[in-house]
Amino acid sequence: MIFAALLLTFSMGNAQNFGLTLRGDGAFPMGELSNWFDNGYSASAAFGAFRGNGWFVEAMIFGALYSNEKPILDSDEHVQLRLEAAGLWVSGDYYIWTRGVIRPFFYLAGGPFYWKGVRGEVPEISPFPNIPERILEEWNMGGESGLGLAFVPTESLHLLLNANYRFLVGSLYPTMQENVGIDGINGFSSLNLSLRIRFLF
Repeated sequence: MIFAALLLTFSMGNAQNFGLTLRGDGAFPMGELSNWFDNGYSASAAFGAFRGNGWFVEAMIFGALYSNEKPILDSDEHVQLRLEAAGLWVSGDYYIWTRGVIRPFFYLAGGPFYWKGVRGEVPEISPFPNIPERILEEWNMGGESGLGLAFVPTESLHLLLNANYRFLVGSLYPTMQENVGIDGINGFSSLNLSLRIRFLF
């Protein structure tokens, strides 16, 4: 399915105005993910084209990173927590208005991604023994959607600001041990505030 979407993206028949998009996000964890992390970061690069029906469709490569330290029970010791993700998604912006300097749009993206979760080594805390570092990693699916505004100083340059809800499928329950005192995670969700720069040619 994703390869069919990519072929559609780059089909020369209906494509108008190809573009390169660079993006940076501030990611604010939601739900169970907020028990591990306070914030995170994401970046992406994408290439696509206007489809002539208000949609700008892209193939996007993205990466995301969350990192934090959490105290272990009531001790002075801390455990390192880290979540990394990278994927190849198809994304689309539907421009509600296609003229003017300010153009609202609806955003949608999804596809496969790889993630790796790390719970660092837990030092020995009496009466509990030392617990080695634990890593989980797998391929899964995810997606995001949101709304935004495009600032268009010229037709060859679009600056896009948007807020997205992102959900990545994954679970980190097996990385925990009873004496660590940190709950596991089932699903990685976040509110992402993003700035994109799109160069059209």
